[in-house]
Amino acid sequence: TLVDQKKFREAIALLKSVDEDDLLHSEVTQKIKEVSNIAINDLRQNAAADFQRARSLTDLKAKGNYLRKARNLLESAINNYPDADHLSTVKQNLEVINRDLEVLETKMTQQ
Repeated sequence: TLVDQKKFREAIALLKSVDEDDLLHSEVTQKIKEVSNIAINDLRQNAAADFQRARSLTDLKAKGNYLRKARNLLESAINNYPDADHLSTVKQNLEVINRDLEVLETKMTQQ
């Protein structure tokens, strides 16, 4: 399936093509939420892995690259999956990464 292939946006687009008057529309709406939640979890796991990689590095440039990659994944989660349940957690994760990036940029300008 599209979900198994991690083609979440395509799966959601296909689900959204079901007419609102269709008898299955409420089930489709629930399925969109489920797919959105799966997508969010996948993106959060990838972002967490990049965040952990960044934490273990001393090279500031490489650390910044991993933090920016994690930020992009979380921003993608927020922008592409507005029907997901745990967006507040994603936003909190994003705040932590943005703070770390600010600290890192300050360190880099001081060198």
